Amino acid sequence: MKYLELEETDFTAIQSQGKFLPTMLELEIKTNLDALIFSESDDSFCCLIPVQDFSISLPQMSGLTIEYKTYRKVGLQNPDNYILIKCSQKGYLKNFVLILKEILTIYDTTDLDLSNSLALVISKWRHFLSVPKLGILNEDEIIGLIGELVFIEHIIRNIDIQLLKNWTADRGEEDFILGKTIIEIKTTRKEKHEHIINGIDQLIVNGSTDKYILSILLNPSDSPNDLSLPIIISECVNLISNSPELLDLFYQKLKSRKYDIRDSMHYDNFIYKILRTGLFEVNEEFPKLTTKELSQPLNPRISKVRYLLDMEGLNNIEMTAVDYKKIFKK
Repeated sequence: MKYLELEETDFTAIQSQGKFLPTMLELEIKTNLDALIFSESDDSFCCLIPVQDFSISLPQMSGLTIEYKTYRKVGLQNPDNYILIKCSQKGYLKNFVLILKEILTIYDTTDLDLSNSLALVISKWRHFLSVPKLGILNEDEIIGLIGELVFIEHIIRNIDIQLLKNWTADRGEEDFILGKTIIEIKTTRKEKHEHIINGIDQLIVNGSTDKYILSILLNPSDSPNDLSLPIIISECVNLISNSPELLDLFYQKLKSRKYDIRDSMHYDNFIYKILRTGLFEVNEEFPKLTTKELSQPLNPRISKVRYLLDMEGLNNIEMTAVDYKKIFKK
């Protein structure tokens, strides 16, 4: 059967007696490779994929067994080498089917070998299968994450993929920190550069740092080719797909931002296009409310301050026109 047609009910149980007749999964392009699927007597679900090289270290993930195996077909003298991928928890079967399809799709449609295709997919899933689903983001959270990823995609595409490490999604700080450069990313559906500032000292200027606000204005779109979370995530993944370390870090950061890849289809209808962007330098003249601007200290009974900042008309540079190498070296 074609591998894209694989369903949960297609795993055939091995009989205690008789011949072993697994189901074969055929690829669309690399038709010389056939993956085998079957269900063992202990109710585990398996896939065998032929390989030549046993020397590459295989990725591991909670809920799956991934290992090299050697089997000899009936009537043949020489054994064949395989990667065995086994799911021993029936509750994971639905996701296991998705994982297998994804591994075979990447192998079938790209230049990656089987081991790297496997590592790429496992890096994507390993942070999510061991925990319950995180819930769907609300629209404010969606556009906020899209804005951060638009910036990250731009700088890793045009400067250095290693800059992904400076995205602070997993640390609860400003969105991007590189040395003395801090960039706070604000995204809105408004028609102008106007944003909520959370915290009285969020925009305080420290003499040893350079602080910026990147403002991104989004408009809803009906075009499926415009911006959505699955689309911008896919673009970022394509840029770092040859770096397992960065790929693993990327999905870890997405998880910390409460995005769960198992819910990706729920975000397909949240589509936007970029209206405008602008990078604003937060200097001494920049309008802001901080403890420095207060004539008296803030009353200790006031624990949180939020205010609306209108930056429309202030000096700024379009995101794609910024010389980031220059500001990162300040």
